[in-house]
Formats: sequence, structure tokens, C-alpha cells
Amino acid sequence: MGLFGLAMMFAPAVGPTLSGWIVQNYDWHLLFSGMVPFGVIVLVIAFFKLKNIEEPKNIKLDYFGTFSSLAGVGLLLYGLTEAGTKGWTDIAVLAYIVIGLVLIVAFVLQRLKSENPMLDMRVFRYSIFSLSTIINVFVTASMFAGMILLPIYLQNLRGFTPLESGLLMLPGALIMMVMSPVSGILFDRIGPRPLAIVGMIITTVTTFEFTHLTVDTSYSFILILYMVRYFGMSLLMMPIMTAGMNQRRKAWASTARRCPTRFAKSAARSGQA
Repeated sequence: MGLFGLAMMFAPAVGPTLSGWIVQNYDWHLLFSGMVPFGVIVLVIAFFKLKNIEEPKNIKLDYFGTFSSLAGVGLLLYGLTEAGTKGWTDIAVLAYIVIGLVLIVAFVLQRLKSENPMLDMRVFRYSIFSLSTIINVFVTASMFAGMILLPIYLQNLRGFTPLESGLLMLPGALIMMVMSPVSGILFDRIGPRPLAIVGMIITTVTTFEFTHLTVDTSYSFILILYMVRYFGMSLLMMPIMTAGMNQRRKAWASTARRCPTRFAKSAARSGQA
């Protein structure tokens, strides 16, 4: 998982700096059109290298689940987005959010009753898996909030160039990228709890410090604060995710030993037979 995180963090490490350089020196449309060649390369490699691990199955499409999940999440996100422009009391905004939540709840309830769910919600009965998911939601939201809001602050309020704001974010992302496999090694040696506690304290304190930024805050202070914040997150993300996945794996192994028939049925429902 640490090595997997290393690959995941490569793009956030180089993306803001490279994007800042492109926006500063070229047309911003290049940020999108420039991805087309990479997409073609990925398609070609996937066509020749990506293989099925399991035999393909003729699974019937769940029309209600597909509609309720897509429409529910889409309406909820659209409502939250429009709230920033129209306000939280706007009738249309409230309607989007409420309808989206109703559809998501309907999707979850149907998943719990279905014998062959498109998305098995029963995994959340595992406490560590659920806790790790909740923590990762907040950590990921915090990480992307910083990646989105900090360049706006640096460029619109402080007058820094896109390249300068990208360079400020580069060291923190590099630290997170390098620390991802290191935190994986530490997880194997000391377990997730010490990493989670230390990482959460660092992330919470540094995130709170970001709420006190002013137009006079020095560039170097923001740089160091951003680096320390990402160091804290690097102790959280992969270890917490691994802890949650490990409980799920151990539960499956235990069920397989104690109840082979029950395990076979559960695995078949989940497509993991």
C-alpha cells in the first residue's frame, strides 16, 4: 500500500508546479489538450498489458442502483457547488441537496437488501474498516481543500505567479510521496495506532494554523507549514487505509475457516469467488 501511495502521490507532487509553469507561459487550454497524448498511451498499454484476473461474468445491470447512485451523487455535488454562488437558503440549492440525499439513501437501502449488490454496503459492519474510511474522507478532503484554496490565496490575495504558487506546493507533495512507502514500513513494524495519532495531531495543528494566514504571512512560513502538514498526512493515509483493508481480509479468512459454505456464498455475491 505504501508503494501504491508512492505512485498516487507523484501527480500531486509535480502537477501544481508543472501546471503553474504552463499557465504562466502558455495557453491554459494546454492543461487539458496536453493530456490527450497521455490518455492514448495509457489506452495502448492497457490494451496489451491489462488482463482479467477472473473470468468475465454475465452480470445484469442494476438500473435502479445505477440511476440512484449517479443522480444522487450528481445532484448533491451540484447543490453544494451552487450553494457557494446562490447561498445555502436558495430553494433550488436545497432541492438539489435534498433530492440527492434521498436518492443516495435509497441506493444504500437497496444495496443492503439486495442478494447481489452492485456495491456491497455490508462491509461497513466492520468497525475498523468504517473508522478508517471516515478518517480518510476527512484527510482527503483536507488535502484537496489545501491544494485548491492555497493557490487562490497566493495568486489572488498575495500576487504570486502561478509558477511561484506551484513551487510552494512542490516540497510538501514530494515529502508525502517519499514518506508513503516509509509509512508503510513503519506500519509493518509498529502498527497503525501510533502513526494515526501522531499524523492526526500534526495534520490538525497545521490545518488550524492555515486559518490564521494573513496578507503579511511570509512565503517561507507558508512553505514550511505546508510541508509539515503533508508530512502529517503521509503518516495517516496509507496506514489507515491498510488497517481497514486488513480487518476485511482477516474477516474473510476467518469466515472461510469456520464456515466454508457461507464463505463461498458471500464470495460469489461479491464477485470474489
